[in-house]
Amino acid sequence: LPEQDAPWRSRLVRPLLDHSRADLLAYLAALDQPFRTDSSNADLRFTRNRIRAEVLPLLRTFNPGIVDVLARLAAQAEEVAAWVADDTRKLLLDAELPRAGDVIVLDGEKLAAAGEIRTRAAVRAIWEREQWPVNAMTFAHWRRAAAVALGTHPAADFPDGVHVRRAGKVVQLRRRS
Repeated sequence: LPEQDAPWRSRLVRPLLDHSRADLLAYLAALDQPFRTDSSNADLRFTRNRIRAEVLPLLRTFNPGIVDVLARLAAQAEEVAAWVADDTRKLLLDAELPRAGDVIVLDGEKLAAAGEIRTRAAVRAIWEREQWPVNAMTFAHWRRAAAVALGTHPAADFPDGVHVRRAGKVVQLRRRS
């Protein structure tokens, strides 16, 4: 979702992801620009550094162009994520009904017409917007929440007191205090 529509959603920008360290250092040298190295970049306790120091060299033995492949894949994933966010925003604009107190109400028929994947994305967007515990949710939780919304699973409770139920033609989401 665009930032103005979804201030709770952060956007990661990595403009240099597809440039190698050697390319960046050569560019800075050509500009006579000094640089600093963050000492944490050598600490293999951090997953990102172990990937850089151990996994990528191993992957290069299978495909010397793996970094370019991964950069293209990341760009494609970003495009898909932007499309999903826009589609989700449109679905919620269409399916979300006025709240009933602290209960979020959705049109269950519109969600059913949207299908499981789009409904799952909409439910997740609500979780993020409401600042409910997204990290406590597993993929199985997201699938179950969508199944409740689609009417194929009975009401369910989720981490941190969030309850989802289908009541006739509407879906109700609520976080219990």
